[in-house]
Amino acid sequence: LRPRVEGQARAPKFSNTRAMALREIQPFMPTDGDDSLTRGGVRERWRGVSIGGWLLLEPGPAKALFSSFLRPDGKEAICEWELMEILRARDAMHALHTHRNSYIGLEDFRRIRSMGLNAVRIPFGYWVVDGPMPLGLDPYEGPALEYLDRAVAWAEQCGLQVLLDLHGCPGGESAEAPCGRRQRPPSLWHWRCWQFVETLRVLRVVATRY
Repeated sequence: LRPRVEGQARAPKFSNTRAMALREIQPFMPTDGDDSLTRGGVRERWRGVSIGGWLLLEPGPAKALFSSFLRPDGKEAICEWELMEILRARDAMHALHTHRNSYIGLEDFRRIRSMGLNAVRIPFGYWVVDGPMPLGLDPYEGPALEYLDRAVAWAEQCGLQVLLDLHGCPGGESAEAPCGRRQRPPSLWHWRCWQFVETLRVLRVVATRY
C-alpha cells in the first residue's frame, strides 16, 4: 500500500474552492488568454516594474522604515505584522503614514514610463481595502484605498497599465513575510487559515472600484 500523501484527502475540497474562486473572478478576466495589452489598437507585451514595499511592507524594499523602529532585542522586525505591533506600542503610527505618502509619487511613475516600460505592479494587503480584522485580530492599519486611487490615477496620467496585486489575503496565503505576516515555525500556518470567501470579497471590491 502506498502511504497517504499529506493533504490528499482534502484535495477535492480545495479544488471546489478554486472552482468557486474562478467563477467569482470570471467577469473580470480577459477572454483571449493573451498576456499582452492593447494601446491604440496595437498589441504590446507587458514590460513593467513592481512597486514593492509601499502598501505591503517587507524588510528589503522598506528597509528605512524597518531599521528606524527595532524590536526590543535590537533586531529589525521580520514582517509588516511585527512592525505594526512595534509602531502601535510606541505610538508611532505617524511613521507609517509618512511612508505611505512619500515612498512613491507621480514623478516615479513618469520616470518608469520614460524608461520604456508600460506597466506597474502594486502589491497590497487586504487591510488597505478593508482595514484590520474586527476585534483586534491583527495590528494592520487601514483602510487606505486613497493610495490605490492615486496609483491608478498616476498610471492613467502616464500611460501605464496597472496590475493591482492582492499580496496579503485575509488569514494569509502562506507563513511568509510577503503576505504580511511571517510565522515560525511555518507549521503555525495551514491552508485552512486562508479565508477564501473574504479574499474573494476584497478582490470584488477592488475589481468593481477600478
